[in-house]
Amino acid sequence: MRITLSRGYPRVRAVDDKLVEMTYGDSFTKGLLWLHHLLLSRGMFFLHSAAISVDGKGFLFLGPSGSGKTTLARAAKRLGATVLSDEKILVKGGVVYPAFFTSGRKGYEHVNKVFSQRKRPLNINCITWIGKGRDVKIRRLPRHEALSKLMNSILNTNPIAELRSNYRILSNIAEEMDTLSRIPSYYAEYPKHYPVWRHLSV
Repeated sequence: MRITLSRGYPRVRAVDDKLVEMTYGDSFTKGLLWLHHLLLSRGMFFLHSAAISVDGKGFLFLGPSGSGKTTLARAAKRLGATVLSDEKILVKGGVVYPAFFTSGRKGYEHVNKVFSQRKRPLNINCITWIGKGRDVKIRRLPRHEALSKLMNSILNTNPIAELRSNYRILSNIAEEMDTLSRIPSYYAEYPKHYPVWRHLSV
């Protein structure tokens, strides 16, 4: 897969099972939609999540914008963790990959400071949905609740509404959800800058 920019818009050139080449040059949105489709067909999914590595263990922290993902990533970096992303990551087969773009757009240059120089894929050992709170509250999620939250996270991050009849993509989603739902999952509320990852059993 190759992505190039033309007049500020991406051109995506890819080879897939049924598609030899497809190019979008007139719309940033169309280019991203096609990239999402390509990744989904290959079993890879975006998640709106921060990702850090501590002692070789991978932690995902999911939540909507404003929930504290970037703040957590910056705190983790200061305490010696490796940060893969503060905003969006790719997952496949229980492995997390740094996403190809971050929240370091214009006006957010400071966010780039949280990223480590070496970003390598790593196994996911813990998944946590986060929220802000005055006190620390951590709750282990039963598998059925983790499945529900994972489905919402996948649907909210990947434009797949028009692909309901695509059996391969639906099969990939089901397989990934089964894999991720077997990983220890939590819901956590905590004060700003609290090192919540130190209190998660993996």
